[in-house]
Amino acid sequence: MKGLGQKPFYTYLIAGGNRLLLPTWPCRYLRSIVASQERTEDSALHGIDEPKKVAAGKKRVIAIGISVGLSAPFVAGQMDYCMDNTAVFLPVLVGFNQ
Repeated sequence: MKGLGQKPFYTYLIAGGNRLLLPTWPCRYLRSIVASQERTEDSALHGIDEPKKVAAGKKRVIAIGISVGLSAPFVAGQMDYCMDNTAVFLPVLVGFNQ
């Protein structure tokens, strides 16, 4: 979007922030994964703080929470906050569990 002179219309949150970017594909197209921070991932209170920051000044926000085991407190805190503030947030939870 920036290359087209437009503002990005999305952002993402990850438990603990962007502290670790790991290249995963050694070719001309570098892919990265972002690793979460376990201690922060275990805190619902940290999950509540992050959507507040991202949504500041926005009228509507689609919040997509992803939790592999459907048990991450960080994501639960985000979803709980978003469900309590549906005038701004549209919360969506995606989970995978075998």
